[in-house]
Amino acid sequence: MSQQPEVNGDRGCIILVTSPAGVEGQKGQTAYGASKGAVNGMVLPITRELGKLKIRVMAISPGVFITPMTDLVPKKAMDVLKAHSPLARFGVPAEFAHLAQSIIENPFINGGIWRIDGGMRMPNL
Repeated sequence: MSQQPEVNGDRGCIILVTSPAGVEGQKGQTAYGASKGAVNGMVLPITRELGKLKIRVMAISPGVFITPMTDLVPKKAMDVLKAHSPLARFGVPAEFAHLAQSIIENPFINGGIWRIDGGMRMPNL
């Protein structure tokens, strides 16, 4: 990336994917929460390191999204989670893609962690 020509003062954007568990981990998910917390902790130092090369760094922190993996979660568990969603629904892949595209297209977005979770906070189950 550092060797790519600049386009409007930018050489590209690295988008890391983290999780709300990196901030508000759940019981039984210590290792997962710690690994996502580590991703969160890398965003700003990498931003500072790569900024001089005109490379931006962001992270997206998605809540529950409908994917093939959520098809494996029992309906009862999904219903409990949905009950905690202010929008009474989960995200869909196109919404994640839209956020990623917005980050890429705006050359001044840099160094942050953006949640995309419809305002949902995981219950203490």
